[in-house]
Amino acid sequence: MTRLVVILLTITALSLGVAWIADEPGRVVVDWGNYHIETSLLVVLAGVAITALWCMVIYYVLYVIMFAPRMWLRSRLARQQQMGLEALTAAFAAIATQDTRSARRQIARAQQYLPHQPLTLMLASQVARLDGNEGQSRIYLEQMLKAESTEFMALRGLIENARRAHDDDAAIRHAEKALALKPQDSWLVTVLIGLYTKKQRTDDALRLIETAARKRVISKPEQKLFTAGVYYEYAKPLMEQRRFDLAIPALTRALRYQPGLSAASALLAESYLAERNISQALKVIHTAWKTVPHPLLTQALLKCFEFNDAHKKIIRMAEKMARMHPNNPETRFLLAGIALKKDSPDIARNEITSLIATHETVRACTTLAQIENASGDSTKSAYWMKRSLSSAPDPDFTCGNCHQPSEDWHLTCPHCGSVGTTVWK
Repeated sequence: MTRLVVILLTITALSLGVAWIADEPGRVVVDWGNYHIETSLLVVLAGVAITALWCMVIYYVLYVIMFAPRMWLRSRLARQQQMGLEALTAAFAAIATQDTRSARRQIARAQQYLPHQPLTLMLASQVARLDGNEGQSRIYLEQMLKAESTEFMALRGLIENARRAHDDDAAIRHAEKALALKPQDSWLVTVLIGLYTKKQRTDDALRLIETAARKRVISKPEQKLFTAGVYYEYAKPLMEQRRFDLAIPALTRALRYQPGLSAASALLAESYLAERNISQALKVIHTAWKTVPHPLLTQALLKCFEFNDAHKKIIRMAEKMARMHPNNPETRFLLAGIALKKDSPDIARNEITSLIATHETVRACTTLAQIENASGDSTKSAYWMKRSLSSAPDPDFTCGNCHQPSEDWHLTCPHCGSVGTTVWK
């Protein structure tokens, strides 16, 4: 409304001014050399207006001549960017639906219109990986390293490529470079901890865990789990080398951080048994059983029967452990195992039979088949082995990320490489 009023007032003022000049034309005289010009003020103003108009026309023409190429280039670049972005959007959609053929076509269009766009390289790398062409994917990722905006993204892709190729050394190199760019990235810290652990770089792994916990990149529970896992993974090859003097302290530290890690408890008990320290082995098994009964602990306890002079002590310990968790299925397996060691198959059969009534699993059926076989009844043994094929599966170590089972607990999943995701279920 205010703008309309201003426009009307301006038009009114100009109209009044022109009318006044028309009523009072006046006279303008110009003497210039031999020229003598005499005219009215209105004609002079009209001439000035026409001259100004011509100056504007000439200026516009000169501007168009000088700047038209640049404007055309800008317009062309804008069209190319628009078409390139449309191609990138279509490529994203094709990748989401696993349509690699269409994705490659759209990426080629995007590279034509946006030749220096790092995002096209990222999508090309993704499509190459979907096609199983890891080498081509790596080439695209290495090109992305040249752009600061996509350097970290490229390093993450190279880490994944190296892990899939089981090239842990290359994965560590890329992870260390990426960590220098983003030290607060929790995924990267976790992956590097797992890689250090796999390569037995225990000191580097522990140092990284401590630094990450101090900077709150990982939580306190994660710090305890990762630390216990590092010590446990460090001890496993020492057990194979029979370096019990180093394995025992490492496993003790692991249990200090994660008392419920049954795999570490069982391995520590085996270490003590290897050194013929039956008392310490039983103490470790008893302590771990308080937290949660586990098949590895049952196996470790039954191995203690190798010491003939400690059978009574082992049986008393087993009975004490059974009273801790009377309703746990593992207690039945423990008592059945002890009964077989005492050469009492009837007691063992009763324990497993009562268990099958409520928890018919593969392990329960196969255990009963072994009991029947030990009793000399091959027919019943075959029956229970056949029945185990249709029984419910038993708990095992399973990765919470890829859901693949493993025979042993691992800090780093051997299938998908995720760290700290292996659970007993």
